[in-house]
Amino acid sequence: MSKVHGKTGRIARRTLGTCAGAAVLIASLAACGGGGQPQAEADGTITVKYGITSQSVTSLPTIIGEAKGFFADEGIKLESVVTGQSGKVCQQLIAGALDLGECSTNDVACTVAAGGPIKVRFFTSASVLPNKVYAKEGITSWADLKGKNIMVASQQDNTFYFTRLMAEQGGLNFPDDVTVAYAGSSTDRFAALSSGTVDATILTTPFDFQAEKAGFSELDDLVEHLPADKYFGSGVATTDDYAARNPETLKKVFAAEQKALDYMLDPANKADVIATIKDVGKLDPAIAVELAEYIYARLISSGYYLSGGAADPAGIQGVIDSTVALGFVDEGAITPEDIYDTSIVLQ
Repeated sequence: MSKVHGKTGRIARRTLGTCAGAAVLIASLAACGGGGQPQAEADGTITVKYGITSQSVTSLPTIIGEAKGFFADEGIKLESVVTGQSGKVCQQLIAGALDLGECSTNDVACTVAAGGPIKVRFFTSASVLPNKVYAKEGITSWADLKGKNIMVASQQDNTFYFTRLMAEQGGLNFPDDVTVAYAGSSTDRFAALSSGTVDATILTTPFDFQAEKAGFSELDDLVEHLPADKYFGSGVATTDDYAARNPETLKKVFAAEQKALDYMLDPANKADVIATIKDVGKLDPAIAVELAEYIYARLISSGYYLSGGAADPAGIQGVIDSTVALGFVDEGAITPEDIYDTSIVLQ
């Protein structure tokens, strides 16, 4: 039996709010949804309500695209809406509160399986977002964590799947051999590790860097377990209705994102991209340069970001498999083609 928040009991995997929401929530949101024409200003500029989870380096192509004027060049004005969670981007797309948004592929998969009419229209990353597991000093292996506590985002989050994958390959039966605690963001999980509240946790960039600098033990690196052909990245999603009504707007947003990605991925622009990372991340001046270099290496020169927008069906199937393994989606319920459609932008 697993122990959740110190209590012994079986983890319930099917709960309201799993991934992007249960079918009843999808139905109610769809009833509110719009999908009309985008707003156009007098000069022809089109305003797009664009959802992101946070104003951080994970939205770097969009941030650079705005800073460099690539969206303006395409006649697009982004009205960015910070939702805090990828699943909420999916929800707000269906409700019509957003036009386009950065919704993770696993959340799109869960949303589609629950009846949500959305798809990823183009991809901006080729692999899973880099995550590492860090533990208190003296814990140097997964086996050392038996009987201790590990923190992930939630029972319904892909960090649960990622942690289980790494732990089992390291010889630990997760979650049965540990106590599982929860905090939705890497910020909160790093704080819990730093305060000694938990023995180990999964962290994404840049909090993995901070954990390393603070002297915590690195137990595992997710990118070593999930290459792109086993778990593909994420991109920009919208509803079927919005895509059908606004193909030209979608093409313009795609073009701007591609200009940003090509700019980011050109080594000649490294210094400027690092300067942008420092500015966006509001980094501690004492470590700003070193941390920005680390973020650049983890997210840009590592091959995480993708130019071209195309999907890898095998990697998308890997994402679907993760939702099946967690009990969110029934095996065979959806295929890769159900959760992405790049035909409009990749004609």
